[in-house]
This record gives sequence, structure tokens and C-alpha cells, in this order.
Amino acid sequence: MQRFVRMFLAALVIASATSALAQQVTPGHSSISQIASGGGWKTTLTLLNLSSSASSVTVTFQNDDGMPLVLPLIITQEGTSQPQVSSVVVRVVPALATLLIESEAPPNSETATGWADVASFRPFAGFAIFRQRGQDGRDSEGTAPLEGTGLPGLILPFDNSAGFSTGIAMVNPGADRANLVAIVRDENGLILGQFGVPLIARGHTAFVVAERLAASKGRRGSIEFQHTGNGTVTGLGLRFSTSGSFTSVPGVPIAAR
Repeated sequence: MQRFVRMFLAALVIASATSALAQQVTPGHSSISQIASGGGWKTTLTLLNLSSSASSVTVTFQNDDGMPLVLPLIITQEGTSQPQVSSVVVRVVPALATLLIESEAPPNSETATGWADVASFRPFAGFAIFRQRGQDGRDSEGTAPLEGTGLPGLILPFDNSAGFSTGIAMVNPGADRANLVAIVRDENGLILGQFGVPLIARGHTAFVVAERLAASKGRRGSIEFQHTGNGTVTGLGLRFSTSGSFTSVPGVPIAAR
């Protein structure tokens, strides 16, 4: 089971998300953390201009190490779809209008993974739906919301009980290196152990919880990620079943203590 989860995390090299719901963010930079295209994966990104005026928005797709991620894209706006192969999408979105960006590389291609930086002059809401189609034709989907710059800490639940397994991915959207300490607690709040999670600037990492801390095997609980220095972080959990299907798991941002 752990090998199965590890394979999926390696394919995704996931960034972050804290809710399956679209979130409004203030003008400036925000992020869509889950991007996967090709090898059976498709990502659909939806952005909604909440302002009463038109606003420019720039979406920059970035690789695991923060470098540009070039993707095949279908961009739909005001009923018109246009193909584009690029790492950057720049559009002016009318008041209260929606911009749709889809990416699905051929099924026989390697999975391209990363995250998206979204820069806007006015408030937007948005989310990305990432889908994986199995060989039997069935789909599993998760959702990554449009998020702000993050907070100094984050709590994510995990479930490694009854055959389930949890994978976690973290992203550092900031310009400084982040060194995180992960404190793992059981259902009763008792500490099972802790481990370090280093993150380069604008980078992310993914891992299987039970592989990083054996004491979490067969358990449920939560993981609190704390900074040992400056920076911010967001994260996403993936709960895998024995059948191979998965769902995204939201986290809870926390302020510095």
C-alpha cells in the first residue's frame, strides 16, 4: 500500500491546498498548488473576477523547483476556446466573469507536475480540479483552491487506519528557504514523534506519512507544521483507499506561536 501511495505522489509531486472550496484572495500574488497534466492526469483551473471592473490576471505555471512549467493549455473565455503551449497565461477578465484553463497532455506522456502562481490587480476566487483516470476508466478527483501567501504554520489531518494511507505535500510560495518541523499527534493529541521538512524557495515536496514516521502506521491524527525561521507554507493531504482511489484532505492554517 505504501508503495502505491508513493508512486502516486511521485507522479503528482503535489504542492498545496487547504479546502475543496473556492476562496477569495486579495489582489497580489496567490497560488493554485495542484497541477498535473499527462499520463492520465488532467487539471482544470477556474478563476472568477469578483470585482465590478475588468481586471488583468497572470497565471504562471511553475515546476517542482520553481522554474517555468510549459504545458499544453486550452483557455476558455467568454465562450471562446484557444489552444496554447506555454508556462504563462495573461488575460483581462471582465467584471464577474470566469476564466477557464485546462491542461491534459497525452495519456502516454510522462506526467508534468507543479503549481501555479496567480497575480491579479483585483480580488479573484478560484480553484483547480485535478483528475486521474484509471485503466478501468474510473476517475479520482481532488481540489486545490486559490490561496493567498499562506501562514507561518499549518495543521493537516492524517488517516493510516483500516487500510487507508495518507500522503502529504507542502509548498513554500515565498522567496526564502523554509525549514519546517512536523509534529505528529494521535487522535488524543499525544505526540508520536517529529521530523524535519526542508523546502527551497517557491518549491515543494511530497511524502507518505507512515514512511516518514513509522509510529503513525495504523493510526489517525494530525500533523502540525511549524517554521523554525521565516517564510510561509501551505499544504495538501491525499487520503488513499485500498482500491487506489483518492480524495484531497484540507488543512488548517495557524498563526505563529
